[in-house]
Amino acid sequence: RILTMLDEVLTADDDITVVGTARNGEQAYEMILDKKPDVVLLDLVMPECDGITAARQIRALKRSDAETVAIIMMTATDSERDLHAALAAGVDRIIAKPVDYDVLICILQEVYAQKKDKSSVLPKEF
Repeated sequence: RILTMLDEVLTADDDITVVGTARNGEQAYEMILDKKPDVVLLDLVMPECDGITAARQIRALKRSDAETVAIIMMTATDSERDLHAALAAGVDRIIAKPVDYDVLICILQEVYAQKKDKSSVLPKEF
């Protein structure tokens, strides 16, 4: 249900194109291998593979976009250990649940713009 709501909110914004929706961390990782998105939105708690593990797997990919893809994680936890682990895994931004969708759209755009600016200064061979 939340995936449907997120998809509706995100596709309503003309600047955002949803390229896929995954029901668990393993599906998300497999989809990223194929789709190469600019921004990945994960949840900390997902079946089969949690968001921290998925973020680590994405950052460990042996391809240039593994460093530049923006990873945003939603979570209902306030555990400092989990939050630090997410940042150490390469998560760019953490959003508290329940999610304010207007804030989410702003954060997606902001993080994407920051990543785009950073990647545009890299030499072409990267």
